[in-house]
Amino acid sequence: MATIRNNEKFIITTSNPASSNLKPLHPQLKKFHPFEKTTSATMFRTAVLRSVARVAARPAAVTRFAVAAAPRAATAVVVPKIQSFQGVRFYSAGGALNKEEVEGRIMSLLQGFDKVNDVSNIKPAAHFANDLGLDSLDTVEVVMAIEEEFSIEIPDKDADSIHSVSQAVEYILHQPAAN
Repeated sequence: MATIRNNEKFIITTSNPASSNLKPLHPQLKKFHPFEKTTSATMFRTAVLRSVARVAARPAAVTRFAVAAAPRAATAVVVPKIQSFQGVRFYSAGGALNKEEVEGRIMSLLQGFDKVNDVSNIKPAAHFANDLGLDSLDTVEVVMAIEEEFSIEIPDKDADSIHSVSQAVEYILHQPAAN
């Protein structure tokens, strides 16, 4: 730790700052000082004030710091303990999806799908290929649209097994992350 006395920088050789065991810095080190116009006291004061500001910004138990106000005098600054209130947010899932809601959302999604040959065939038991006339690529697009609609990701092996509205509804109902 460095301290300042009589405009000279000293290094404390013990852990007790009140001790008088101070040794001056090596004279050769002074000429390599990178800030020639800035005094050591100003730099020290700036560094201490920055650390005080950082500590004051976070709630901590440390309340006193010794700050060098001038090269010849040191003052104690009392930093009050900051009482911070951090609000806790609680989120709820909003309840599970019911079967009618899932069927309605999937059927409205299919009604907006332009490759369905007959919109009147869209029913809860409708098969994508047999009843709606969708090929395998169209079925993949429908499954991707279902993923986007319910904000979930369906793995490929599960997506390959979804071929009807009822299978899609059952899959969505068994997914806890679906919303």
